[in-house]
Amino acid sequence: MQGQQHNTLWNQARQWQANAGNQRPSNGLSGFKLVAAWIVGSIVMVFSLFAALIMMVLGIIMLPFIRRRMKKRMSEMQQRMQEAQDKANGRQNYSRPETREDGSDATTLDGEYQVKD
Repeated sequence: MQGQQHNTLWNQARQWQANAGNQRPSNGLSGFKLVAAWIVGSIVMVFSLFAALIMMVLGIIMLPFIRRRMKKRMSEMQQRMQEAQDKANGRQNYSRPETREDGSDATTLDGEYQVKD
């Protein structure tokens, strides 16, 4: 503890503590400032409440339009999927019949291959 008596930082901290104890505590906000702060805070809260309510109502109003748009996209995707399936099925019909060396029929689709012995 002897080192604390000669340390300048400790001495400065003690001086700050003494000065803080001697100061008169402030009463905070006066009556007029307190009332003004409550009024401003209340106005901000009411404004934000109305803004939130407006956003919620707009969101609820937009739901049917968004649902209609999503249904439209889904029907377009289903139509494209059906067209792709039709094209894929139509491509299989274009396979040509072939006969093997032993006389049996065999069909080969594009991309398939047979290994001959």
